[in-house]
Amino acid sequence: MTGYFPIDLIKGYSPSRKLTEAEQAIELGQPLIIMSEKEFVDFLAQFFQLLSKGL
Repeated sequence: MTGYFPIDLIKGYSPSRKLTEAEQAIELGQPLIIMSEKEFVDFLAQFFQLLSKGL
């Protein structure tokens, strides 16, 4: 999960480390998949289902 979190009242919000890493990956040309939380849960379920079948 990525996003912003408050760091202090004067500076306002600061990007999370994961969000910063994602932005750097995009700048380096690495492929990045953006999905909702539901899509991520579905992806994990499908991954473990395939893993349990030995695929």
